[in-house]
Amino acid sequence: MTAVFAKRLVMASFGLFLILGLGTQAAHARPDSRSMTCDQARELVKKKGAVVMNTGPKTYDSYVYSRQYCVSIQQFLIRATVPTRDNKQCRIGYLCQQESPLYRGY
Repeated sequence: MTAVFAKRLVMASFGLFLILGLGTQAAHARPDSRSMTCDQARELVKKKGAVVMNTGPKTYDSYVYSRQYCVSIQQFLIRATVPTRDNKQCRIGYLCQQESPLYRGY
């Protein structure tokens, strides 16, 4: 094995380790709406612009503050509510949804 090949193999292994390790950590690092007050959850979305947030043991979604945080110009906003510590239906922002192919705006 050449020194260059060995170095590349070590770097690739390290990169894979980082990706897998941080990916798992990131999944657990999502904020949980149920552990926040309504004001805290609303402020988090406002401050970050877009947040992936847990809303239950196995549920999560991506919440946005405004349309500029949607990924596509073909998406529209739907008001979003989540359960928080002090409010079962806290309005924290919006969900970005794809335009229905059945609705063409006329």
